[in-house]
Amino acid sequence: MKTCFTFFLALLLSVSTLTVHAQLTPNQQLAYQEILHLKIKNATTLIKQDEQKNALLAPSSSPQPANNGNIYLQNYITILQLLAFQQDSVYQLKKGEEDANIEKIRKTNKKTPYYRFFQAEVKIQWALVKLMFGENLSAAWSIKQAYHLLAENQQLYPDFLPNQKSLGLLHLAMGSVPEKYQWLLQLVGLEGNTAQGLKEMQSVIDGNTEFTLETQLLLMLAQTYLLHEPQNALVYTQSLKKDTDSPLFQFIYHLVSIKAEHLPSSEANMLTADNHILYSPLFDYLKGESCLLSGNYEQAIIFYQLFLKNFKGKNYLKNAHYRLFLAKWFSNAPDATNSLELCAKSGHTQMEADKNAENFASNYLKTKQLPHKKLMQARLLTDGGKYAQAWEITRQIQEKSLDSPKDKIEWCYRKARILDKQKNYTEAIDFYKQTISLSGDLPYYFAPNAALNLGYLYEDVFKDKVLAISYFQKVLTYKKHEYSNSLAHKAKIRLKK
Repeated sequence: MKTCFTFFLALLLSVSTLTVHAQLTPNQQLAYQEILHLKIKNATTLIKQDEQKNALLAPSSSPQPANNGNIYLQNYITILQLLAFQQDSVYQLKKGEEDANIEKIRKTNKKTPYYRFFQAEVKIQWALVKLMFGENLSAAWSIKQAYHLLAENQQLYPDFLPNQKSLGLLHLAMGSVPEKYQWLLQLVGLEGNTAQGLKEMQSVIDGNTEFTLETQLLLMLAQTYLLHEPQNALVYTQSLKKDTDSPLFQFIYHLVSIKAEHLPSSEANMLTADNHILYSPLFDYLKGESCLLSGNYEQAIIFYQLFLKNFKGKNYLKNAHYRLFLAKWFSNAPDATNSLELCAKSGHTQMEADKNAENFASNYLKTKQLPHKKLMQARLLTDGGKYAQAWEITRQIQEKSLDSPKDKIEWCYRKARILDKQKNYTEAIDFYKQTISLSGDLPYYFAPNAALNLGYLYEDVFKDKVLAISYFQKVLTYKKHEYSNSLAHKAKIRLKK
């Protein structure tokens, strides 16, 4: 889930750099506001009105400097529409617009910081779409072009704040690229630096300018998905909540809250279907997640089914079918396992979540065996921040009733996680260590995840750097488990710090 939401939100946010510093016309400024509120139809109308006005003023001339804002805004709308539904046939029809829009911008005024900045932003936006459709090499090349445009712009206009925002985000993102994608950076000659990226983005925030809010939101997303620190991101959302009532913020707030295991209260309503806004099926997917993790299984079923009905892409289909199975399983629906059959047949496995969902479904179809139901329920409730309920479920399970080694290890691990979240750190450490001891060389994710969480505790709570490093390094010794890429990535991020 993380990649899609990160890209989608980063694109939504990047439009807010179009402020009065770009000398936007009144219609362009209004269009920017409408895009920020996902009112794409209104924004499109405003852009057309602005183009018509410019055509009357200079009907036979080249596009005027102000018009590169229109080019960027229109490109942005296209990108959002592609990401909202991820339909491959539409992508194939639209992908030529990247070069076309770059050429249009190159015909505008070169003696402005927005000349290179707009080109770079178009490149970044299309790179994100390419990644979503699996065109990794082409995406890396677009990122390289964007980076060099921004670097040159930084030399020419060192006080231009949007550059710090975009360069900082790129430095941070490239500095936290998972190991399996490092070859892409090496191929195009780029390298990241998370510390530098954070410093650059923080400089914009500290400047207390019109770019501060946008940069805070971008940094919040980076903390959640790149640095794996959603609790820090949640602090940002809570401080920003009073500053905006946009649909975008509501979506971000729910997204970060789920990652931080702090489900939103019922008063923080998610986006609702509305003909006036761009509504993505991914919003229904997120609602399904929120309901599943809170134990509202019947409602989760409705939202997952809505997502599967309306989504046109290939990503997240397997995971949605898997999550739908869980919701039906806990609801005792007789057709629950049908969703696992659909999971095996649908979509593809570009995303780790889809790959893990397929592995689960394939294992069931081969063995007709399901995991321990109460342990799975405790896992989901813990992920949703429902610690008291999760603990009660684990308390009901007698260790001697667990037949398989996997169930015994997981029972120990679940208790560790709940105690950790309830800040019973000493007891949590004991159960984490028992998890590692019981696991041995078995190919389950419980031991590496226990080691990762021990590293967090020794670093953040007990301030024991030596032990923290030893446990983060221990995570890297586990190679054969379903979350090997993501857990190793999280450990490496902390080791770099």
